[in-house]
Amino acid sequence: MAPVSQEMDSDGALLLTAANSPRMVEMDTLQIDMSELDEEDGEAEGEDSMDRSFDAAWTAAGPPSFHAKLIAGTMASWGSERDQLLRSRLCAVSLAMSLMLLIAMFFKYLIVGNASNLFFQTDHPSTMSAIFVNLRMLICFVATGLLFSPIPLATARLRQVQYLVFGGFVVCTMASQYFTNAQCIAFGETLKLAVNQKNSVILLTMLLMMYSALIPDSPRIMTRVIMLVTLWPTLSFAFVMSHVHPLIDSKDWSILRQTVAGNTIYTLFVSGLAIYIAFVLNRLRHELHDARQLGQYKLGEKLGEGGMGEVYMAEHKLLKRPCALKTIRAEVGSDPLSLARFEREVQTTAMLSHPNTIRIYDYGRTEEGTFYYVMEYLSGMSAADLVKDFGPLPPGRAVYLLKQACQALTEAHQSGLIPC
Repeated sequence: MAPVSQEMDSDGALLLTAANSPRMVEMDTLQIDMSELDEEDGEAEGEDSMDRSFDAAWTAAGPPSFHAKLIAGTMASWGSERDQLLRSRLCAVSLAMSLMLLIAMFFKYLIVGNASNLFFQTDHPSTMSAIFVNLRMLICFVATGLLFSPIPLATARLRQVQYLVFGGFVVCTMASQYFTNAQCIAFGETLKLAVNQKNSVILLTMLLMMYSALIPDSPRIMTRVIMLVTLWPTLSFAFVMSHVHPLIDSKDWSILRQTVAGNTIYTLFVSGLAIYIAFVLNRLRHELHDARQLGQYKLGEKLGEGGMGEVYMAEHKLLKRPCALKTIRAEVGSDPLSLARFEREVQTTAMLSHPNTIRIYDYGRTEEGTFYYVMEYLSGMSAADLVKDFGPLPPGRAVYLLKQACQALTEAHQSGLIPC
């Protein structure tokens, strides 16, 4: 609904104007075109004739249906902030994975002349391994395109994309490693088998650090995911170790088993570090969200600042009412005399009732000692914007606006806020 203001010009006629539609007044489902009223009562003057025309239009339009519903609020909650952060981080992760795979494929093709297997080596490539390598790349590309598209994604969909990106990468890499290592065992490629194990640990470390540092999730879910991902190198190599290895002697096989045991200890250490990073960053995200709150008010964008403090767009957490919240600078709030004087002024201002005076809703002090007060938020253009967009005001218009300001100042002066 467009914001409506009522004005009285010098002739005393009532003017109804709307910021977005100057000739239209909207009241829920009722819409009254003021141009039709002007045609019917173009010669009518005075407030009484306009009231009669308004009543006639109201009756002709039929009874409007007014609805009462819960207000969802306009400020971002922790859940909505987490969804926005999750989508942006998933965009970064999927793009990074896609670029990593493309760059690895490009350099391997330049050096070796074959880019069928990116991270796991064998002289006898497996078709199944190549299938999972291509599937992994396809998953990264599809997830990147979906996340960068303008398609809105709910929390459940974002979680599905998250599990597709990380789970798909792990499963495809694990399958590719299994089939490649099976070829290494079948043809006695001991050195490549050890290199593949090291590569899987490097990939695991990179994936865990990326997940714990970038993805906002609850600590319980992150712990489960990290522990499951940690099993990837060990399970993959355990499956391979169950194969018969006639071309690998027992001494080399024993060394491989020791390598797997050492890598397992390393992956457990990395997973513990990833869980710790996830817990710390999750706590910091909550603290950052809580820091943008003062008492019962959630802070939004910064509207401006002055000599006394800064003004923010805010919203009451329960009432969901938009308002403007001003915080007092620390150097001002540290002076007891200045703070007491300012507090008395706020209390006096709250008692002003003139319609052209901004209303004071609330004031208080946080546990950290920050003094703030909450006032009415008016959306619309300022006098400076009005002059900038439409040029100098006609004398009658300027007098009308100044008259309202003077009336508000008169009440403030009578209350003692403005000395003689």
